[in-house]
Amino acid sequence: MPLAFNFNVQDTTQAYDVYLLIENTPQYPYQNFYLTYYLKDNSLTLLTTELKNYLLFEPKTGKPLGKGWTKNKSHEVIMMKSHYFTHPGTYRLELDQFMRTEILSGICSIGIKICRSSQVTNK
Repeated sequence: MPLAFNFNVQDTTQAYDVYLLIENTPQYPYQNFYLTYYLKDNSLTLLTTELKNYLLFEPKTGKPLGKGWTKNKSHEVIMMKSHYFTHPGTYRLELDQFMRTEILSGICSIGIKICRSSQVTNK
């Protein structure tokens, strides 16, 4: 079952960056994390979807990637860069993991962060 996050967008002239926030322990059994995101509008019409792959550990050495002073590591990785929303209102972002097992040991938390894009783009 996908995780769902609802958020509101008012300024459609501004580009937004959407980040995935992941926290994992060293017990996470894989080097990467596959997920598909589904962006929907307030009527739950699918606007865009994409399968993404994020590295949580260095493939050759197994060294944990991410930030943190403890063994747990936090990752803030881009999901959608400089995205323009077509109309003001509520949007829904659903995240569905595509790993080999249904329950992922070693994943502590998943979240999203949406902020105005710092990259200047032409609409």
